[in-house]
Amino acid sequence: MMNAIAPIILYKLTPYFSLLKENLSTNPRRGRPFKIVMVFRFRVKESPAGCRKDKYMLTAYKNKAVNRILEGQITLEDPPEILWVELTSNCNLRCVMCPNSILLNKEGHYIEPDLFKRAMDQAAEFDPFVALFLGGESLMHKDVGELLSYSKKAGLSKVHLATNATLMDEAKAQMILDSGIDLLTFSFDGYDKQTYERARVGAKFEKTVANIERFLKMKASSGKDKPWTKMYSLDLDMKGEETFRPFLESFFGLGLNEYGVEQPGTFRGLFNDTKEFIPKLPGSEYFPCIWLWKSLAIHSSGRVVPCCADFDGELVLGDLREESILEIWNNDRVRAMRADMLEKQVAKYEICNHRCDSIWYETLDENGVPLEHSKERPRRINPQGKLIASQVIR
Repeated sequence: MMNAIAPIILYKLTPYFSLLKENLSTNPRRGRPFKIVMVFRFRVKESPAGCRKDKYMLTAYKNKAVNRILEGQITLEDPPEILWVELTSNCNLRCVMCPNSILLNKEGHYIEPDLFKRAMDQAAEFDPFVALFLGGESLMHKDVGELLSYSKKAGLSKVHLATNATLMDEAKAQMILDSGIDLLTFSFDGYDKQTYERARVGAKFEKTVANIERFLKMKASSGKDKPWTKMYSLDLDMKGEETFRPFLESFFGLGLNEYGVEQPGTFRGLFNDTKEFIPKLPGSEYFPCIWLWKSLAIHSSGRVVPCCADFDGELVLGDLREESILEIWNNDRVRAMRADMLEKQVAKYEICNHRCDSIWYETLDENGVPLEHSKERPRRINPQGKLIASQVIR
């Protein structure tokens, strides 16, 4: 009897709980413990502007950052789930949908190996998803092989490298295979020579395709399962997945694991008025930037910013040369920015105030949460833009 009424009793006590994670009783039919994972709120004073706070919200979102926002958390007990770590801010291309094509005064850096190792050692303590790229082409770093290998030796279990593949000769392909990284993404925007070279200014279609094909063949002959290999394409003219699929299918038999097609974003508003492509424009519904509650981005200089779209370091939250990752995660600047986001005070942040599509959405659910955060989604390469299609091949 007690097992049956315990959840009801605890429900009555929910004004004193924000998230129930503990086992509450035993399922009498199966004899196994179960968990109540609903978010309960009762007239919470600290709540994001525009989010419902006048009644219990009986929804638990799989996106943990959303739950933290709904609870009004400013100081977080959990460490960041994602770290972007930039190997270099330099790039050999000037892609039309990338800030590198317009941030002409950006100062280029290559991360110092000692600083990189310090970041990996600190990250290994909480094992986030680590993306070894940000504003540049990672394969341009002269010590890239050493850095990739160290990330795995440090004990990280989810290491991701994205590359435009233009510099991936046979030696670099073997280096990636030997490093043991977990995920490799080829950023290839287009489906033929014309569309690709229009988007990826400075790249040659035939050479890049050959580089990717060689890597896939080398991986297949090595017998290695890692890295899981994905092709990622931005649909600049919104032609649809069916336009890309014949080209992508040419890699299926070579061992490609997955592909994704997305509509490009505006990169925090930098491309709101572009004529080069059709971006996903920001909507009119506000929700706090979830990345402040789930990730940090470390520039190759050591400066830490809240957003992987902040290529030029406009909003510095800390410096890895002076503070640890976890110290920065809850320092005064980060907590103040979270508080401002909850109160919709974004005007003071220039990088956020140009209608960034990470805070302005088209549609919210009944709890004031963006629909794209209300359901489980495939992991994407960056928070900008809109997923069109994603398929696991093998």
